[in-house]
Amino acid sequence: MTDTDSAPSGSSARHGVVFESVLVGLTQILTKLRALIMLPLIAGRLGEAQYGLLTQVLAMTTLLAQVTGLSIHTPLIRYGAERRSRLGEFYSTYVLLIVGSMTAMALLVGTSRRGMAWIFFDDAGAEGYVLSAVALVFAANLRQVTLGLYRVEGRIWLVSGMQLLVSVVAIVVLCGRLLVGDSLETSIRIWALVELGLAVVTGAHGFVISHFGRPTMDALRLGLSLALPMIPAQLALWVIDRFDRFALAHFRGLGVVGIYSAQYAIASLLLMVVTPLTTVIMPRISSVFAADRSRAFGMLDACLDIFVGFAAIFVTAAPFLGGPLLVAIGRESLGLDAFPSILVLSLGATAWGFASLQVMGLYMIEKTGLSARANAIGAAVNAIACIVAIPSLGMIGAGIATLLAFVCVAWIQRRALAEAWPGSPRVGFLVRCALACVPHTIALVFARPTTLGGVIATGLGCLASYATFGVFVGLHRHPSFSWLARYE
Repeated sequence: MTDTDSAPSGSSARHGVVFESVLVGLTQILTKLRALIMLPLIAGRLGEAQYGLLTQVLAMTTLLAQVTGLSIHTPLIRYGAERRSRLGEFYSTYVLLIVGSMTAMALLVGTSRRGMAWIFFDDAGAEGYVLSAVALVFAANLRQVTLGLYRVEGRIWLVSGMQLLVSVVAIVVLCGRLLVGDSLETSIRIWALVELGLAVVTGAHGFVISHFGRPTMDALRLGLSLALPMIPAQLALWVIDRFDRFALAHFRGLGVVGIYSAQYAIASLLLMVVTPLTTVIMPRISSVFAADRSRAFGMLDACLDIFVGFAAIFVTAAPFLGGPLLVAIGRESLGLDAFPSILVLSLGATAWGFASLQVMGLYMIEKTGLSARANAIGAAVNAIACIVAIPSLGMIGAGIATLLAFVCVAWIQRRALAEAWPGSPRVGFLVRCALACVPHTIALVFARPTTLGGVIATGLGCLASYATFGVFVGLHRHPSFSWLARYE
């Protein structure tokens, strides 16, 4: 195989896009539902404030992971798929880079953990949460690089299996330790140690399947040239995604953060569609981009169409069903009057999905700095809107700030990509999606499910209605669906 030979290997050679996307999608269901599964125990038994505390731990973990992870898994996918004979070299170089980055972070956090505890938890005594977050960050960064290797190798079943295992571990360890009487802090510490052990094992497996490649300065230069511009983008994205929680904690308290986080978890379920598409499609786009740009961007068009199709039913159903679902699995306060908040957050998740898929195009044309610029503007919009809107509008104000920010990011990135990727017209497709949503939306206005079973049954009814009327208006004949079904 030559340096530029990018033929798929492993399971990728045997399975098509649909099979692999479904496999990743099924894993994402549990990953995204993890917060809702833990909700009854943490919020129901310990209170909304403890659930809000857990979300702050995750917020800190996400921020530190984006700074120290350097988005280095993306160059591994981008260049590893294109230059397969150097895959081991790329992997070993980037793992060592992550270890060095994490060591520096651990030293910094170790000397300032009380200050960080005060910043993130408004309590200088919460040092234990800070140290647990560091362990979770190390595990997440190492795992992310190894999953990138699996994606290039076409081992999608390993990607899905690892993500599934991480979700199961989080649920079993956290809930199990809480049920036997441990505090939330102790439960999170044990969870972090288990995740760290899993990450080390999978990292070692990555070295084995990449044949212990030798780290090189050239691989480091290539990786950093693509990844470094994404650090500001990731930090700005963190502000867009998480600043609303900190603003709510300041203006309204951790109890409101817990309620808002539960509703946010409902809205973010839509992003389950994005992860399978980026996981499966991005290595394929990287492998054909140099030889056939039009084909590569055609794949991106198909991804956007698929996402639009799912977003249509989600935005019209989730606001009606999200509140009853939260009441059924948690407390009444979690889902009371949740319709407007979940509606705004669902629209924000739609804009976020568009922006995430557009980033694949920016990676291909190696202009990741454009994403950083767009996210920085979106972060500024989000911060200003939160400060202005949350004191008077509360959770709805936080949702509006998030929506405005992601709309700005998606619009700026679309303009930046216009020359290289004109895109395909979607007016007719959008009209068909809207028509297919009309029957179940009308039914939801009158439906009032009050139990978990009722919510699930109503949701399945909405899916059946959307699928039936989608066929009636011709959604199934859209070119993107047939393209995905036949592409290998």
